[in-house]
Order: sequence, then C-alpha cells, then structure tokens
Amino acid sequence: MSRLNAHARRKKKSSQFATSADFCELLMDESRSLYLLSILLTADHEKAELCFIIGPDDCVNGDYAFHEWTLSWARSMIVRNAVRMLTPNPGLCGTESTAAFAANSLQDPFLARVLALEDFERLVYVLSVLEEYPDQICAALLGVSPQRILETRICAKKHIGHFDS
Repeated sequence: MSRLNAHARRKKKSSQFATSADFCELLMDESRSLYLLSILLTADHEKAELCFIIGPDDCVNGDYAFHEWTLSWARSMIVRNAVRMLTPNPGLCGTESTAAFAANSLQDPFLARVLALEDFERLVYVLSVLEEYPDQICAALLGVSPQRILETRICAKKHIGHFDS
C-alpha cells in the first residue's frame, strides 16, 4: 500500500510542474504581451524576436517551474535575455537612444516615447514601472545601486511625460 501512495505522490508532484507543452501553449496564448515586452526592453525588432524565442525556450529547457508560474517565468527569461543582449550602460539621463526601432513611426505616442529612451533608461522604466520590479531587483539585474535605479526612473518618467513619481 505504501508503494502505491508513494507513486501517487510522485505523480501528483510532477504534474505541478509546467511541461514543454504548457510553455508552448503559453507562447500561443500570450504571444502578443510577451513580444511587446521584448520590444519595450530592446527597442529593436531583431533583438526582440531573439528574446521572444530564446526566453520561453530557456524555460522549456531550463529549471522546473510550477504550472502557475509559467507566465512570470517566461517574462523573467525575456528580461534576462534582453539585459544580456543590450549590456546597458548607465549613461547620463536624457541621452538619445541609438536603437534601431523607428519610434517616430508608431501611432501610440506613449510607446514612441518609451522606445526613444536610451537603453539603460528604457530598461529601468520598463522593469520598475511597467513590470513593477522592486528597485533592489532592478539594481541587481542591471549592476547598479538601487539609488541609481530611483534616479533613472524619475528621469525616464520626465522624458515620457509620466509625472506621478
């Protein structure tokens, strides 16, 4: 009887984890939001596509994640890949972006302003404001102090026209 219970516990435990099929389903269901996150982070179509493809692929081939965490796990993989691709330099606030994305051609003025930010400023804004990462997590991801994240977020909000600091 105890062998049967142990088998049932193992089966139940393994079903709590997301499978490759779960991540594929997530990709289909959340493709727009995941790709938008990739674009907002990189401001570059080619890099965004890589983040979008590599991020969930890392999830499938990486560590186990609970089924309920598949979306947040995929988003965090996209974030990590974008930070690695950009290797952002915390330059002076207000430096114009060198991104290859044609922000001026966008219909949405808010998105155009976000994409026009310099890489570091854009990453801080997307991570701390849009994705609501705590300053300490942003600082660790970007290799700067939490104070630097705070200062850069304020600067980015001014450039975007988001004044409720």
